[in-house]
Amino acid sequence: MLIGPLTKSQSGEKGALKLNGTLVDINKKEVTGDYRKAFAHNWRMTLSDLSITGLDTFRSPIKVLDPRTSTAHLLENQLNLGMANKPLDASIRFAMEVGGASSPIATNNVMDLRVSMPSVEIFAVIFATVRESRFTKFPLKDILNFSCWLSMIPVSTIGVDYNVGLAMHYLDVVLGNNGGILAKTSCVSCSNSWLEDLDSMVEFLDGNQFISGLKSRALSIASDLLKGDWV
Repeated sequence: MLIGPLTKSQSGEKGALKLNGTLVDINKKEVTGDYRKAFAHNWRMTLSDLSITGLDTFRSPIKVLDPRTSTAHLLENQLNLGMANKPLDASIRFAMEVGGASSPIATNNVMDLRVSMPSVEIFAVIFATVRESRFTKFPLKDILNFSCWLSMIPVSTIGVDYNVGLAMHYLDVVLGNNGGILAKTSCVSCSNSWLEDLDSMVEFLDGNQFISGLKSRALSIASDLLKGDWV
């Protein structure tokens, strides 16, 4: 597959995607409003140094826009990632600074956040239709033009099922054989001493199925949004 060579050319490591430097920087140099100023005069949040490894662990079955035999408008998609000895890992550096000489919550913390998933299985079924009039008149010279293919999809109209061009019909994500997610944190520099024990708190929550439950709720909300009128 192309994943190995592409990731190696980008990061120097097969199956790894690395985006170094600052990715998100939200900097409020001066907080407005007397109520807010009572807590902080300025604050800043940054996300940097994103790293994802294990992208070269695709395994069968793999389906991409595979038409369902029973229904012409449903396209099945399935991806499987991760292995027992090579999980899918993601890490990012998170920094939060709240300043001000009189701020009761003044803090400056830099942390590395890491999530490891032994395996990831993604199932998605897409409902898709195209305009027949545009398809029959599609010029061969534009067959490699992705924008031309997208122009054949009718604009979705809420409440009119027959005019829906593209919609999520079903979405499910299975993480690990037992739904496991391994979360780790480490302080690079933390002004709040309790953050040094955050890893122990995460392990406690994970042991009591809190993280797995949170994952299920998040996936349920994402699925509802993708299948709703917002998309």
